Amino acid sequence: MPPPTPSGVDLADLFAQAEQLEESAAHIAEAMYRQILVEDPAFAHAYLNLGFMLCEAGRCHSAAELYEDGVRFCPDDPLMHFNRAVAREGTGDLKGALESYEEAIRLQPDLVDAHRNAALLYADVGQKQMAIRHFNAFRRLKPGQSA
Repeated sequence: MPPPTPSGVDLADLFAQAEQLEESAAHIAEAMYRQILVEDPAFAHAYLNLGFMLCEAGRCHSAAELYEDGVRFCPDDPLMHFNRAVAREGTGDLKGALESYEEAIRLQPDLVDAHRNAALLYADVGQKQMAIRHFNAFRRLKPGQSA
């Protein structure tokens, strides 16, 4: 049984409720995710879901700021770094995005989507060798591909 939160709220239950409300009442889901993060700043899935919602709503700057906290509290979570990269890319911070994709890959070398996104971004910024490196990794790791 998880330890009680300062407010006595069951965070797993609150998280499940927030997930249910993402489509129908995004503002309520956002508030619930933020409450979870106040109660438990290391609740990685709350960062991931809320950041995704923010990016989908065109609020990539807010998502990037959120993921900065996420990375501080969950530094070993490759998806946190991956999502931070996507948000940074959405803000136009291409250097920061590439750094975050590389960190996600360092933490999880078989993270296919990170290799794909990094390859595309490296190609966009003219770093051909890095693009080729990540395209090759993507092709090697992509499900259904033979080595």
